[in-house]
Amino acid sequence: VNAGPLTLYGLGRRERSTVDVTYQAENDQNNPGLPSAGTDIAFRNSLSPETRFATGVTFRVVALEFSGEYSFAEYSTLAAKVGISVN
Repeated sequence: VNAGPLTLYGLGRRERSTVDVTYQAENDQNNPGLPSAGTDIAFRNSLSPETRFATGVTFRVVALEFSGEYSFAEYSTLAAKVGISVN
């Protein structure tokens, strides 16, 4: 909804993530609690898909934009930004 300098909005999105980690162990002091030096270590971690809904507002004054957004999900978030608008 756009009412002059004020815009209200809502959104929905689906998110998921996967990260692959690979590295070689360093163990210069031969610590028995650590892998041997040069051992390759690799693993993958994935997060289940999640649906997120958000609502926000943008306020425009001359060339400046001030925005705030609240996102509803298992880990809800609040975000704010200030930007410059060029038309």
